Amino acid sequence: MKDLISLFFLHFVLGGILGWFSTETQPFILGIIALLVFFYILSLSLASEKKTMGFFGFFWGFSFFQNFWMKDLKVPLGSLYLDAFGLVLALFFSLWIAIQFILAIRATSSLEGEKKIFGFVGLWVLIEYHRSWFLCGYNFYTLSSFLEKLGVDKLFAFTGSFGATFVLLLAALPPFFFPKKRGSYLGMFVIVFITSIPQFKKEVAQIKVGVVRTQRDPWANNDKIYQDRYLDWLQSVKGLDVLVFSETSFPGKYFFCYPEGLTMSELLACYKLEAAIVNLSFEKNIDVIVGHIYPGTDGKFLNVASLVHRGEIVGRYEKMRLMSVMENSWDFLPDSIKSLFDTGNFIPGDKKKLLKGKYLYGVNICYDDYFGADSSAFSKKGADLIVSMHNDIWIENDCFKYNHFRQSLLRSIETGLPTVRSCNGGLCGYTLPNGDYSFFSPDEGVIVFEIPIFKNLTIYPYLQDRFFLLLAFGALIVAFRNRDQKNCIMNPRRD
Repeated sequence: MKDLISLFFLHFVLGGILGWFSTETQPFILGIIALLVFFYILSLSLASEKKTMGFFGFFWGFSFFQNFWMKDLKVPLGSLYLDAFGLVLALFFSLWIAIQFILAIRATSSLEGEKKIFGFVGLWVLIEYHRSWFLCGYNFYTLSSFLEKLGVDKLFAFTGSFGATFVLLLAALPPFFFPKKRGSYLGMFVIVFITSIPQFKKEVAQIKVGVVRTQRDPWANNDKIYQDRYLDWLQSVKGLDVLVFSETSFPGKYFFCYPEGLTMSELLACYKLEAAIVNLSFEKNIDVIVGHIYPGTDGKFLNVASLVHRGEIVGRYEKMRLMSVMENSWDFLPDSIKSLFDTGNFIPGDKKKLLKGKYLYGVNICYDDYFGADSSAFSKKGADLIVSMHNDIWIENDCFKYNHFRQSLLRSIETGLPTVRSCNGGLCGYTLPNGDYSFFSPDEGVIVFEIPIFKNLTIYPYLQDRFFLLLAFGALIVAFRNRDQKNCIMNPRRD
């Protein structure tokens, strides 16, 4: 028993070190070390039928330290039962992912040769896809996140995140099993080939953008402070094509929609700021996109982005992907339990709606950014750029902020469209479909920059995730068909 505990602990520490090495905030060389050692340990776990406890400790440690940022999740002051909520989430999700690794390994343990690899690759890609739909949709660092360290983000323009995981596993695992066979390096060739394919660039315009960056805590009583600040900032705005506020950033929550219960002073404060935004849009011909809350049905709410064009609200986009813990209402729970855990009271939108002003905008709000297939609608409907609106004030951790920003970059690469990112408490800036990006200082105020609107030819919006999911399912069928027979490719029968 002591030996098992020691084995588990040692592997947990090793996995934790590599998980920390692999995060976006670490230097390139540490990421490469993490990549090589991780896949070496993974190949050992697939080849071994013993020492499950040690490998379980490794995968748990790896995932726990990759997602250790969750411990910094902010909760409302006075939430007695939520003080350790972030740490509990980190432990739960990392344990869950480690169990999935072991289940996938054990499920393919009876296979031989190449079938073992195909079986694990197919099963793991399907597991990652399923996991992306659990709770808030966050996919917890797909293995494809390693590709950022290699500088081959262009791969996502053809594969998306799940396809990149599929290709990366087929590139990394066979050389550990069959290093002398040339076919083992086919996956590496595929990555090199895809990243060398030229993309045809079509430049449309050069636009000047402003994003409103704040450190506004929604739980603090600071609406009056930020109403005054916004009014001051708007007075200095000029020469822009579009001005973007962040998610739910409008003080007082509501923008040209007044639910019952607001006091006269609250209504007047909202109206003064609303009038300033409308006048700015009309007098200076600036599109203004505002993140705010909108009343829904049955006492629920929508998280929306409204576009003001030439002094009029011409469209609203309703956030589709809700964060489960703080936005979904969890109506199946009793009210007493919902109150205890401070669940949200929001309902999701039903489709990706583009907003038409001076340009055609596709909008992602927060966790919308983690679903690549949803954003493919922007390319197919002819959007000019993506507006990505966020509220990262919930987590004061650089690993999370960089990872969240990286999702905007991946959506740009996949769709072939530039992204403007406005974020309360996080990284504001832009990402381009050629992989270039920039984010700016954390100071509050209006950040102004120019970006080119150009479109890269990409394949992912048309293939989406379904192509590689079908390949993953096909790999499973190949692996488990006649699994009792020896692999005829690696062990040819001799007459």
